[in-house]
Amino acid sequence: MNIRKAIAIFLFVSMLLTLVACSSEKQVITFKGKSENWQSTLQFSPRDSGRGMLKEYTIKYIGNNPDKDKNMSYQFMNNDEKSSSGTEIVSGNNETKTQVTCSNCSIESIQNDKWELIIQWDNQTENVKMPIQK
Repeated sequence: MNIRKAIAIFLFVSMLLTLVACSSEKQVITFKGKSENWQSTLQFSPRDSGRGMLKEYTIKYIGNNPDKDKNMSYQFMNNDEKSSSGTEIVSGNNETKTQVTCSNCSIESIQNDKWELIIQWDNQTENVKMPIQK
């Protein structure tokens, strides 16, 4: 085998590996927000099965009373429609994390969404606007 063929094969294999690596890259979309007492992250990533998205959110208390357990209710609003809601007791590290599957979500539709978190605790309510992170 001459040197030109060896170089051509090497370049072809290198380009092929680069294309495969780029195509399998997962696109993750993140929304973050912060209010006086709370901060939140909402992250979407493609599922390994290739259908739908994995939705993971974190809600963290950052207020002045970190030692007291907080019984809080929350609603994630997507373009003014309720997407997820629940009630949690926030204690310890003042944080709660949840992961759910969104079977009818797509990267294209999520990129244009407007997210807001509404939290109620101790007779208080706060709204957390969550813009997309770029």
